[in-house]
Amino acid sequence: VRPHTSFISRPYSSPSSPSSPPADSSSPVLEITQLARTAEGDPIPFITGPISFVETLLSSIHTYTGLPWWATLSLSAVSLRVALIPLVRRSRLATVQWRNAQPILGPLFFLRTLFKKQGNVASLKKAEEKIHETMKALGNPS
Repeated sequence: VRPHTSFISRPYSSPSSPSSPPADSSSPVLEITQLARTAEGDPIPFITGPISFVETLLSSIHTYTGLPWWATLSLSAVSLRVALIPLVRRSRLATVQWRNAQPILGPLFFLRTLFKKQGNVASLKKAEEKIHETMKALGNPS
Protein backbone atom coordinates (compact mmCIF):
# COMPACT_ATOMS: atom_id res chain seq x y z
CA VAL A 1 0.00 0.00 0.00
CA ARG A 2 1.43 3.32 -1.06
CA PRO A 3 1.02 6.33 1.25
CA HIS A 4 -0.95 9.30 0.04
CA THR A 5 1.33 11.84 -1.64
CA SER A 6 0.34 14.65 0.72
CA PHE A 7 1.79 12.70 3.64
CA ILE A 8 5.20 12.19 2.05
CA SER A 9 7.66 14.42 3.81
CA ARG A 10 9.80 16.64 1.66
CA PRO A 11 13.18 17.97 2.74
CA TYR A 12 12.95 21.27 4.58
CA SER A 13 14.28 24.34 2.82
CA SER A 14 14.76 27.48 4.84
CA PRO A 15 12.44 30.38 3.98
CA SER A 16 15.38 32.56 2.97
CA SER A 17 16.82 30.05 0.51
CA PRO A 18 16.58 31.32 -3.06
CA SER A 19 15.59 27.93 -4.45
CA SER A 20 12.06 27.56 -5.74
CA PRO A 21 9.66 24.84 -4.58
CA PRO A 22 9.54 21.56 -6.50
CA ALA A 23 7.66 21.76 -9.80
CA ASP A 24 5.15 19.09 -8.77
CA SER A 25 4.20 20.96 -5.61
CA SER A 26 0.92 22.87 -5.80
CA SER A 27 0.76 23.86 -2.16
CA PRO A 28 -0.73 27.35 -1.67
CA VAL A 29 1.52 27.84 1.37
CA LEU A 30 4.63 27.38 -0.75
CA GLU A 31 3.25 29.70 -3.41
CA ILE A 32 2.54 32.40 -0.82
CA THR A 33 6.00 31.89 0.68
CA GLN A 34 7.60 32.38 -2.73
CA LEU A 35 5.51 35.49 -3.42
CA ALA A 36 6.36 37.02 -0.04
CA ARG A 37 10.02 37.70 -0.71
CA THR A 38 11.99 40.88 -1.09
CA ALA A 39 14.33 41.57 -3.99
CA GLU A 40 17.20 40.10 -1.95
CA GLY A 41 15.30 36.85 -1.44
CA ASP A 42 14.58 37.46 2.24
CA PRO A 43 11.08 36.70 3.49
CA ILE A 44 8.79 39.69 4.01
CA PRO A 45 7.52 39.86 7.59
CA PHE A 46 3.85 39.91 6.55
CA ILE A 47 2.54 38.33 9.73
CA THR A 48 1.86 41.32 11.96
CA GLY A 49 -0.77 42.17 14.47
CA PRO A 50 -1.61 40.81 17.90
CA ILE A 51 0.34 37.55 17.56
CA SER A 52 3.48 39.34 16.44
CA PHE A 53 3.03 41.88 19.26
CA VAL A 54 2.72 39.17 21.93
CA GLU A 55 5.70 37.29 20.49
CA THR A 56 7.84 40.45 20.56
CA LEU A 57 6.65 41.32 24.06
CA LEU A 58 7.46 37.86 25.44
CA SER A 59 10.84 37.86 23.73
CA SER A 60 11.62 41.29 25.17
CA ILE A 61 10.61 40.22 28.68
CA HIS A 62 12.76 37.10 28.34
CA THR A 63 15.76 39.13 27.12
CA TYR A 64 15.37 41.97 29.64
CA THR A 65 14.87 39.81 32.74
CA GLY A 66 17.22 37.01 31.76
CA LEU A 67 14.73 34.47 33.10
CA PRO A 68 14.29 31.07 31.49
CA TRP A 69 11.32 30.72 29.14
CA TRP A 70 9.15 28.84 31.63
CA ALA A 71 9.61 31.65 34.17
CA THR A 72 9.03 34.33 31.52
CA LEU A 73 5.71 32.76 30.52
CA SER A 74 4.66 32.35 34.16
CA LEU A 75 5.62 35.92 35.01
CA SER A 76 3.75 37.23 31.96
CA ALA A 77 0.62 35.26 32.82
CA VAL A 78 0.60 36.46 36.44
CA SER A 79 1.27 40.06 35.35
CA LEU A 80 -1.63 39.95 32.91
CA ARG A 81 -3.98 38.56 35.55
CA VAL A 82 -2.93 41.26 38.04
CA ALA A 83 -3.37 43.98 35.39
CA LEU A 84 -6.91 42.77 34.66
CA ILE A 85 -8.05 42.75 38.32
CA PRO A 86 -9.66 46.25 38.19
CA LEU A 87 -11.61 45.37 35.04
CA VAL A 88 -12.79 42.04 36.42
CA ARG A 89 -13.82 43.69 39.69
CA ARG A 90 -15.80 46.38 37.89
CA SER A 91 -17.49 43.79 35.69
CA ARG A 92 -18.50 41.66 38.66
CA LEU A 93 -19.88 44.65 40.55
CA ALA A 94 -21.96 45.65 37.51
CA THR A 95 -23.24 42.08 37.20
CA VAL A 96 -24.31 42.00 40.86
CA GLN A 97 -25.93 45.42 40.53
CA TRP A 98 -27.83 44.32 37.40
CA ARG A 99 -28.94 41.03 39.01
CA ASN A 100 -30.26 42.91 42.05
CA ALA A 101 -32.19 45.31 39.78
CA GLN A 102 -33.84 42.56 37.71
CA PRO A 103 -36.88 42.07 39.98
CA ILE A 104 -37.68 45.77 39.61
CA LEU A 105 -36.66 46.35 35.98
CA GLY A 106 -37.86 43.03 34.52
CA PRO A 107 -41.57 43.90 34.53
CA LEU A 108 -40.82 47.38 33.17
CA PHE A 109 -38.86 45.90 30.27
CA PHE A 110 -41.70 43.47 29.62
CA LEU A 111 -44.20 46.34 29.48
CA ARG A 112 -41.95 48.32 27.17
CA THR A 113 -41.70 45.35 24.78
CA LEU A 114 -45.45 44.82 24.93
CA PHE A 115 -46.24 48.48 24.19
CA LYS A 116 -43.70 48.47 21.35
CA LYS A 117 -45.37 45.43 19.73
CA GLN A 118 -48.79 47.03 20.12
CA GLY A 119 -47.57 50.33 18.67
CA ASN A 120 -48.81 52.23 21.73
CA VAL A 121 -46.42 55.17 21.51
CA ALA A 122 -47.73 57.12 24.52
CA SER A 123 -47.50 54.13 26.88
CA LEU A 124 -44.13 53.18 25.40
CA LYS A 125 -42.76 56.64 26.18
CA LYS A 126 -44.09 56.46 29.76
CA ALA A 127 -42.54 52.99 30.24
CA GLU A 128 -39.16 54.18 28.95
CA GLU A 129 -39.30 57.21 31.27
CA LYS A 130 -40.11 54.93 34.21
CA ILE A 131 -37.21 52.63 33.27
CA HIS A 132 -34.89 55.62 33.07
CA GLU A 133 -36.01 56.95 36.47
CA THR A 134 -35.71 53.53 38.10
CA MET A 135 -32.23 52.93 36.68
CA LYS A 136 -31.13 56.38 37.85
CA ALA A 137 -32.47 55.65 41.34
CA LEU A 138 -30.68 52.29 41.42
CA GLY A 139 -27.36 53.83 40.39
CA ASN A 140 -27.72 52.98 36.68
CA PRO A 141 -27.05 49.21 36.77
CA SER A 142 -25.85 48.76 33.22
